[in-house]
Amino acid sequence: MAPSSTNSAFHKTLARIWYLKPRDIPTVLFRGGGAPRSPGVSGALVCQIDLLASFAALTGQKLADADAPDSFNVLPALLGESKTGRERLVEDAQNRLALREGEWKVIEGGRPRNRNAGSGSAAAEQLYNLGEDLGETKDLGAQNPEKVKEAIGRLEKMRQNRRSRP
Repeated sequence: MAPSSTNSAFHKTLARIWYLKPRDIPTVLFRGGGAPRSPGVSGALVCQIDLLASFAALTGQKLADADAPDSFNVLPALLGESKTGRERLVEDAQNRLALREGEWKVIEGGRPRNRNAGSGSAAAEQLYNLGEDLGETKDLGAQNPEKVKEAIGRLEKMRQNRRSRP
């Protein structure tokens, strides 16, 4: 598939773990008992997996500890009551993980399982500031080794616990 010209500043394949141009995903929520709120746009960090915990909260259900171990209740963000969603998000591609925390993203080192993945095969950990470099072109890992170490430590803990939700 040829890359879209609107994604020219971003890595050009879905098989990589690098961030692609964000897509505006329209989500319509209606809460009965009053006039609907005006439509809005949110920059909250939310993942589709969060819909499970969020809808459980909306309907007054309690998730068991083992249920949806990676789903967070981001209902306030979905309802426009908060500008924040989850604190961090784990991304997975080709058996490599990345951790997004705020504007920072760290990609663990190693080789992806797909040898045809192109340049996504760097051996060292990588660190990007998505607020300044959404295209992930400037690896800041060498300048911020402590930030990389801390983030990789949190990522490894989540991997060992087999969950991201405490």
